Amino acid sequence: MNLQQACRKRIFRDLIRILRELIAKGNTVIVIEHDKSIILAADYLVQMGPKAGALGGYISYQGRVEAFLKEDDCHPFLKASSQAAPLKAGKTHITIRQLAKHTLEKELLAVPIGGITALTGKSGIGKTTLVKDIIIPSINLGQSVNCAAIDWPKSIVGAHYFEPKKLRTHANTLVVSYLDLLKHICKIFASESHLKPKDFSYKTKESQCPNCNGTGVVETHLDLTANTIETCDVCHGQRYQPDILVHEVQSKSIAEVLAMTLAELKVWFTIFKAFAGCLERIEALEDIGLGHLSLEQTVQSLSSRRKTTRLALELAARCPKKPTLSIRRT
Repeated sequence: MNLQQACRKRIFRDLIRILRELIAKGNTVIVIEHDKSIILAADYLVQMGPKAGALGGYISYQGRVEAFLKEDDCHPFLKASSQAAPLKAGKTHITIRQLAKHTLEKELLAVPIGGITALTGKSGIGKTTLVKDIIIPSINLGQSVNCAAIDWPKSIVGAHYFEPKKLRTHANTLVVSYLDLLKHICKIFASESHLKPKDFSYKTKESQCPNCNGTGVVETHLDLTANTIETCDVCHGQRYQPDILVHEVQSKSIAEVLAMTLAELKVWFTIFKAFAGCLERIEALEDIGLGHLSLEQTVQSLSSRRKTTRLALELAARCPKKPTLSIRRT
């Protein structure tokens, strides 16, 4: 067991102890949790399912944990003992010679790839300079930038930099826009009508409902209490004006398509072979269990594990199923 595992185990052990102390004082504790140690420590278990999103919402089990472990549909993860996830070191490298940018100078640097490589050091020491001014532009431009020479496996088709605060700036953006799927949907509708692609965007003023400005909801700002959010009583949450909603593709209006999940959109997209890239993007998210996300869901509204989900969205949006160097600032 490594140090990180030991720390994590101790944290959850202490948390369970605190919860037990609360119960001993006459309290009832209801915990929404995915961690196995918390689940197994529960006196009573309620499982929701059977799947995520709109495919869930049902109580699939309620009772003692011991009895649940004997159920046929109990996930093997709960029954098996916890083990560390095996990580393999990268076997190839990005080799950089004679780095020179700001205070960063180095004759030779070999950065392992094909795994997880951490860059660490004091603030201002050159970590961001290395990735944003040398590695990323060199790979994306296909030539040495701020160094004498750089070599990397040519199977890598691009490099991307992810920053948590940049993800937060898209908090109110819809998933369909964040994944750059909206423009393709609009093109499909335009090809089946006499209108332009922009006419099918909820962002276009001439197309959006004038009462809610294309949001589908109306928010009332109050001074003394929390703001109230209600479904728009003009467009009934459909975002668009009636003359846009009359146009359909495969018996679906643009509002009905935006109400789909990613998995449903994949089925709707299948006949449009020109949009194979969109299918790859959706499949990348399905592979990690995010096919249930609604297209009209905001990035801000994603689950309690927002950081992980947003990073998954970002990876799918930029580099679906392609060998890519991904650099994330934590």
